[in-house]
Amino acid sequence: MDTGDGSFRLDITFHYTSQADCAEVPGTTRLDGRTIRIEGRGMDDMRRWAGSLISLGGSAGF
Repeated sequence: MDTGDGSFRLDITFHYTSQADCAEVPGTTRLDGRTIRIEGRGMDDMRRWAGSLISLGGSAGF
């Protein structure tokens, strides 16, 4: 989501809480058991964050 000042907010909701646990890194905010929020500037930055957090979440054991 474009916040209007050139920065963006991205919320990623995982299927399992263990995935969100793995994706919770410095700079992220845990919104609830399965959702992580990251804020940054520019779509390139958001794309890198999205790819990284999804990869980290994918490393969780079920």
